[in-house]
Amino acid sequence: MLSKWNLDTPHCEWEGVTCKNDRVTSLVLSTRSLKGSLPNSLFQLTNLITLDLYQNQFSGHLSTNISNLKNLQLLNLGENKLSGELPSQLGELTQLKTLELGPNFFSGKIPFSIGKLTSLQSLDLSSNTLTGKIPPEIGKLTSLRSLGLGPLPDTLLNLVSLSKLDLSYNPLKCSIPKALGQLQNLTILNLVYSELNGSIPSELGNCQNLFTGRVPKETGNLTMLNSLGLSNYLLTGFVPREICNAESYSVLSENQIVGVIPEFLFELPLMALDLDSNLLNGSIPVKLWKSSSLMEFSAANNMLEGGLVEEIGSLVTLERLILSNNRLSGVIPKAIGMLSSLSVLNLNSNQFSGLIPVEIGNLTSLTTLDLGGNRLNGSIPVEVTGLSQLQCLVLSNNDLSGSIPYLKNSSYFREVSIPDSSFVQHHGLYDLSNNRLTGEIPDELRDCLVVVDLLLNGNMLSGELPKSLAKLTNLTTLDLSGNMFSGGIPAEFGQSLKLQGLYLENNNLTGHIPVELSQLHSLVKLNLTGNRLSGSVPSTFGKLTGLTHLDLSRNLLDGELPSTLSSMVNLVGIFLQQNKLSGHLDDLFVGSMKWRIETINLSNDMFSEMFPRALGNLSYLTTLDLHGNAFTVKSHGGSGILWSSSS
Repeated sequence: MLSKWNLDTPHCEWEGVTCKNDRVTSLVLSTRSLKGSLPNSLFQLTNLITLDLYQNQFSGHLSTNISNLKNLQLLNLGENKLSGELPSQLGELTQLKTLELGPNFFSGKIPFSIGKLTSLQSLDLSSNTLTGKIPPEIGKLTSLRSLGLGPLPDTLLNLVSLSKLDLSYNPLKCSIPKALGQLQNLTILNLVYSELNGSIPSELGNCQNLFTGRVPKETGNLTMLNSLGLSNYLLTGFVPREICNAESYSVLSENQIVGVIPEFLFELPLMALDLDSNLLNGSIPVKLWKSSSLMEFSAANNMLEGGLVEEIGSLVTLERLILSNNRLSGVIPKAIGMLSSLSVLNLNSNQFSGLIPVEIGNLTSLTTLDLGGNRLNGSIPVEVTGLSQLQCLVLSNNDLSGSIPYLKNSSYFREVSIPDSSFVQHHGLYDLSNNRLTGEIPDELRDCLVVVDLLLNGNMLSGELPKSLAKLTNLTTLDLSGNMFSGGIPAEFGQSLKLQGLYLENNNLTGHIPVELSQLHSLVKLNLTGNRLSGSVPSTFGKLTGLTHLDLSRNLLDGELPSTLSSMVNLVGIFLQQNKLSGHLDDLFVGSMKWRIETINLSNDMFSEMFPRALGNLSYLTTLDLHGNAFTVKSHGGSGILWSSSS
């Protein structure tokens, strides 16, 4: 007898699916990227006990024929694209123990019939667009242990077995019921990104297995605290000492908590503490670095002052340290190199000064190193290039000098898969912009295959642009502007087919614009202003139909503008001023009826033909600058010269 079914079973053809085997008891097709609506024949498998279609791309409504599956004990349709109202026939599946329907796009009210599912142990309707009140019949589900919903009725107190309650991402405004205080088995309460209002009831202090709250003093009763998730709840005031019974993980980010970080927090056996985006000030307690369990500490977007002390090297369990957007100062201590487990170090936008310690090269697990926006000076340690897991390097907006380091055996930005990708701020970001770096771009940078954004702008780099950069096949942004590069633009750049932004402005580049750039069909912005480029604008640029900004101004370009540019239907701004361009413009603008362009600057060129009347067709145009040319106009008495002196 066939009892389990998967995609390899001959009787299952998912395109226009026909489900023919009525003996199937288990159908598990999760994470298969299946599409389309749920076939009616699916609801003829009346012996099904398990139906798991989790994490596919099914769409459409949930059929009322779901009532045929009366033997179902597990129904998981989570992480699909199902929509419409929940059918009341769900209440006829009285054998259900697990019902997972979120996230999807279900709307409307939760049917009252949900109260008939008295065998349910896990119910998740979260992350949908359900509206209205949750029916009080929910209180009849006394076997529930895990519940993911919206606002709850007072009948919640009947759910004495409930251990997990998820109210996160709740779009409905209501207060937290005091009845929560009677749920003695509650261990996890998630309020992250909810729109619940009012105060957190002190009755939560009766839930001695739980930690949550407007950090009321009653949290001192929570002797088995293991999770605090109160992100974006707009909590105010100080953190009370009574929180000291917490264990494991605490999130208090995106509130309005004030004062200093209390030392007693680090008496807790916390594994992670998130204090991001509050109003905290003062220095980081030295006691933090003596914790024996902390793996993640994040306090970004506060007003913390002081510096990092040598004791930081004692916290060998630390994996993520995120302190960006504060007022921290002083030098980065050498002892930071002792944090051998560290995978993310983000000190961006502080006031750190001095050298980047070479000991950072000891952090062999590092995936993200972000020291941008400080006052660091000296050279970039070559040891950084030996960080084999590094996927995000930000040293921008400092006072760094010297050359871009490269070791013959460097290994950074090589791996496609990384162990800690969920915490990498920007996978593939290589940002050394706005420093005082000199010398050439090392040719070996081509080996950093996973670089997505290469930002070297605002330095004093020189030499020719290396052709080898075209080997960075994942490159989407290349910004080399504001340097001292010379020579021509390599034709090989036309091989970077994923490129969306190419910024080479304000250098000393010469030669023609390579026609190979016309192959960059993903290009959105092209800026070559402020160089000494010559020749004509390539007629093949008309193929760049996705381009929104084209800036070729302040060069030595000559000849006529090709009418093929009218194909660039997504242009918002075109800047060609201060060149030697000439010829007819009517051919260009007559073909530009579909342009949504807002800004045109052709000033200080050499246009002397008839003033382009077709400019009147550009209904989105807000800024037009043609001054410094010699357009002619026809009048009833003949022709005359129009000297345009203003936009």
